[in-house]
Amino acid sequence: MAGPRVPLMPWSLLGLTVVYVVAGKLGLMLAFVHASATAVWPPTGIALAAFLLLGPRVWPAIFLGAFLVNITTEGSAWTSIGIATGNTLEGLVGAFLVARFANGRNVFDRARDILTFVALAGLLSTAVSATIGVTSLSLGGYAEWDRFGAIWLTWWLGDVGGALVVAPLLVTWGARSGAAPSRARVLELALLLGCVVLVGLTVFGGLLSRWIGSHPFTFLTIPPLVWAAFRFRQREAATCVVVLSALATWGTLRGFGPFVGETPGESLLLLQAFMGTMAMMALPLAAVVAEHRRAEEAVREGDRLRYVASLATAAAHEINNPLMVVSGLAQMLEKEVGATQQERIVNILMAAQRIHEIIDRMTHIERIELVEEPRRELPEMLDLRRSGARGDGMETGSIC
Repeated sequence: MAGPRVPLMPWSLLGLTVVYVVAGKLGLMLAFVHASATAVWPPTGIALAAFLLLGPRVWPAIFLGAFLVNITTEGSAWTSIGIATGNTLEGLVGAFLVARFANGRNVFDRARDILTFVALAGLLSTAVSATIGVTSLSLGGYAEWDRFGAIWLTWWLGDVGGALVVAPLLVTWGARSGAAPSRARVLELALLLGCVVLVGLTVFGGLLSRWIGSHPFTFLTIPPLVWAAFRFRQREAATCVVVLSALATWGTLRGFGPFVGETPGESLLLLQAFMGTMAMMALPLAAVVAEHRRAEEAVREGDRLRYVASLATAAAHEINNPLMVVSGLAQMLEKEVGATQQERIVNILMAAQRIHEIIDRMTHIERIELVEEPRRELPEMLDLRRSGARGDGMETGSIC
């Protein structure tokens, strides 16, 4: 569960608490079933991402943020402590399960890990917060026992939405990225986000209601997410899901879109179920595409390795023949010349031996590595000193 052991300054923990409080207050503005239960709860994703990226040591910041959100909303200090405990345990349990069974902070690299994340962190660990939170409110007299199920369902779905929509965004962008994208790639991403916004406003914002009426066009949200999954990585797909979710929430609360129900609470519950489903579709699809790309790259790497290895073997054979002649003649001259010339003959033999060692490495190339800035003392393409250990104790070369 722990991320890289980077030092955490007090202001970092304070910043995490502030972000949690702000997100929590925004979420509770949409609480219609109960003042402390909302179908939109981004703090779950924030807490889960913080535990995955930074480790369990950030729990005081999460606990304090959850306590401040609830103590300033409704309830006593004891009920706020209970709710904060549930929110903190939710993130800790979810991150622990993901680290144990779904590859930790790299959970979004593989489709099967993402599905495990959905089951463990999205559906299972979120029940911890809902159960402890609603029980605390009921025991404290701030919620009626006969409404326990309705409040629990709203609480749980809100946490599920935060885990499935917000956490992937933060985790994928918090991990180290690759090379900077090209200008064409940036333009395509901008076009993609523009399409997501256009579709979101059309389906959920009533942008074209004058021409399309009130017909549900929910299926239009799928193509942009598929585009993101096939053309970009998981973090871009997660970004599109978050943008679409924000637009859908805004539009649904204004009475537009296919998920408008009899009450705002019912509308948000339906919407959260839909957005969770979209996230479960887009992220595994993006991971499958990424796995396919890695497999293709491995095949190309193998082809390059076989080509270079065959070329090196042929070159070594051609060099060995004259090298053996040079070494043999040098050994004969060493016996015939005087003592003053023997030192030069020894230098020739040492150089020949060095050439022989380099050729031997060329015939045992095991990997090809592309480097952006080769070391100055080496040629741009070849570095035979970067070698690994063979089973027989010899060294193997690598092409860079």
